[in-house]
Amino acid sequence: MHASRYEPDDPGGSYRISGRYNRGKDYFEENDVFPALYLATAPEVSLGEKQRHMTSGSLPQMRNQVLSEFQVSLQCVYDLSKPEEFGIDSEDLIEDRDYALPQSLSAALRDQRAEAFLVPSATLLGVNLVVFPDLLRDGSSVEVLANRKTRLYVEGSDREL
Repeated sequence: MHASRYEPDDPGGSYRISGRYNRGKDYFEENDVFPALYLATAPEVSLGEKQRHMTSGSLPQMRNQVLSEFQVSLQCVYDLSKPEEFGIDSEDLIEDRDYALPQSLSAALRDQRAEAFLVPSATLLGVNLVVFPDLLRDGSSVEVLANRKTRLYVEGSDREL
């Protein structure tokens, strides 16, 4: 789920703003910055991710959201959807205030030349696929199949955002 003004497969925001599994220019030096494309494995996960970051100030932005569907064909994906199997406490990956461990995990997977990895969603609704678009191998692809514009009513927000 993304704002309609952005292309669904554009990781540009992750260069600017750090997230759970990416390092942006807001906190990191240029040589430590890396992008990530966050994809949910089910629509309810995507909606939950958007909902959990909503504030009263950002609520009007919900009027212009798009739910995009992807077809992904990757060659090197790590499955960390059950992090306990790797000695990682899942609570440490979904912590909302400290992204140090998830960002370090991402950096380590990048060092292994991973194209993507599966992790539990902080929504507890399912699993996310985090893709490193700059590390896709020949023959791998991330394609947009469909877009569905949401129609949400937000009181007092009549203009297009």
